[in-house]
Amino acid sequence: KHSRAACALNPWCAFVLLWRRAWMQMCRDSVTNFARFGATVGLALIFGAQFGKFDSKGILEASTVSSRVGLLSFGGISMAFIGEMRALDRFAKEKKVIWRERAASQYSGIAYLMAKVLAELPSDAFLAGLFGAVIHFQCTLRAPATELAGICALVALTCASLGLAIGALVPNSERAMTAGV
Repeated sequence: KHSRAACALNPWCAFVLLWRRAWMQMCRDSVTNFARFGATVGLALIFGAQFGKFDSKGILEASTVSSRVGLLSFGGISMAFIGEMRALDRFAKEKKVIWRERAASQYSGIAYLMAKVLAELPSDAFLAGLFGAVIHFQCTLRAPATELAGICALVALTCASLGLAIGALVPNSERAMTAGV
């Protein structure tokens, strides 16, 4: 193991320590993770109940186009906000600690950001992909489930990254949440 002084000079060591800290923090927050999982699946089930099955007879009808657009639009917006708000909330809460550690030259900003991204964004992608898969099967959408799940995951990742950027630019958590909306 490396000492803290050595890590202040070694960017790789700082990255590994920061990634481990972010990963452990995310894993320890089981209540939030369970709530996010439940909210994602619950939201997908609500959307499925609201929009129902599209192609129940195997025939594509023009009358279902507006419902499909509505389902995909509202689903995409929901996954975007869930990812962005999570990033804004968590990043804003850590900002004072980050400033203190960076003032002591313990690590670079890029090492922190990369560790944070690699530790947290996979959970956002997984949950958004799960949302896409659930609505695909519940509403019998024609697009392949993997493509829909991938698109939902990319939307969530993009907005979570935007949330990290906003959180870095705005001075406190209340303003960050307001700016993110």
